[in-house]
Amino acid sequence: MCISCWEEYGSPRIDTAEIRAAVVAVTAVYGESPVGGNLHVVLDDWNIEDEHVRGWIDYAAEPITEAERACGAALARLTESERASALAIYDGFWNPETFKEPA
Repeated sequence: MCISCWEEYGSPRIDTAEIRAAVVAVTAVYGESPVGGNLHVVLDDWNIEDEHVRGWIDYAAEPITEAERACGAALARLTESERASALAIYDGFWNPETFKEPA
C-alpha cells in the first residue's frame, strides 16, 4: 500500500474489465483480512511479479479462502502493469472514473 511502489512500476493507469474484476477480488480479500491474508506479500507489499503472484499459494500460512483463491487467479491473468493498475485503483492512488489524460 505505498504510492512509491506504484511509481516504481511507472504509475500505469490501465482500465479494463479484467482489472476491475481484480479490484473486486482484492476488495473481497481485504474484507476477510485487513492485511491481505495469505496474499499479504502480493497485496500489501506490492510483490506483483509473476513468481509471487503464481507462487503465493505455496507459502500460505493459513487455509486458503475462496476469496484468496479467486483473487490470486484474477491477478495471475494480468500483466505486472495491469496488476499495478488494479492495486492503485484499490489503494485510491488513481480513479479511472475521474482521471483524464493530459492534453
